[in-house]
Amino acid sequence: MLKFLFFAQLADDVGVQLMQVDYIEGWQVQQYLEKITAENTALKTALLDDESMMVSVNQSIAARSNVLADGDEVGLLPPFSGG
Repeated sequence: MLKFLFFAQLADDVGVQLMQVDYIEGWQVQQYLEKITAENTALKTALLDDESMMVSVNQSIAARSNVLADGDEVGLLPPFSGG
């Protein structure tokens, strides 16, 4: 099982902070993103169409090409701005 955590405005936009997804051996972050967005337009727009969204795996910045292991925690972070 994997945990996908949604942060900041992204959590507000998609209406969820945590999503658990069944583990599939050898899959990359991008493949999971495609799977969880297949039937949810709001998620698809937020996760697949926004190249500036950052991904973390087990609290370390990661690429969408990272292969995940069972029990990993994936953080999805929208772009930040500050002042």
